[in-house]
Amino acid sequence: MKKQQNLYDEKVKVTGPYSVARKGNLYGILSRNILIYPFRLRSIPKTEQLFFYEVCSVETEEGCKLINSNGKVILPKVYQEIDVQNESLVILKEDEKAYRFYFPEIPTLGEGKISSDFYDDFQLEDKFIRTIRNGLQGAYSYNGREIVPPAYVSVKPFKDDILLVTKGNNKKFLVSENWITSSEIAFGFYDEGDVIIGYINDKRRTIDPHTGITISSWREKRDEGRTDGNKHRFCIGKDGEVEAVTP
Repeated sequence: MKKQQNLYDEKVKVTGPYSVARKGNLYGILSRNILIYPFRLRSIPKTEQLFFYEVCSVETEEGCKLINSNGKVILPKVYQEIDVQNESLVILKEDEKAYRFYFPEIPTLGEGKISSDFYDDFQLEDKFIRTIRNGLQGAYSYNGREIVPPAYVSVKPFKDDILLVTKGNNKKFLVSENWITSSEIAFGFYDEGDVIIGYINDKRRTIDPHTGITISSWREKRDEGRTDGNKHRFCIGKDGEVEAVTP
């Protein structure tokens, strides 16, 4: 017990089995009183509960590092800031206009995916991450894949995991993590989750939401009973906003 007492001056933060201890002007991290990260930290980790998401951001003299609950550094590079959002997303800030994303997969083994590109800024949406670079917008999925690069004037949620993107010439396209419509969508409907109905090249067509492939005309789907006058459908208006309409 004396050995443990001599290991540090005092404990300054305790959350469950983990604690932060001070030794002189530096801090270390313990797990059940066993030192898992040495006394090299410049400050106490800001997170309310240590390793709540299996990873933790720590500030060293070199910069911010990301460690797992074993005290292992799982990203070789140091960053200006590291913000652990949840169990599946970590925001990495390289400088004032350089953000990357890290997606932990098996934190205890240090496994995960990091975005290959960087962005000036970002906005977290329910279904995707809106990325921003040079004033243009793109989208990243929470699965760790870039849906579209920042090449559009706007990126908006459409329905489920499908997005509506607009180019500088005001041409609109539907995209998902696995596909993008090859032709412009000028006006479209979303119907009961199994088809997207809209105008493509001035012709009313139906799109498979799982593949983005045009499968038939809207009139054919209507004749097959795919639409119901008592149920809502979703419409893209001329301003690009999505609104519910009833036929």
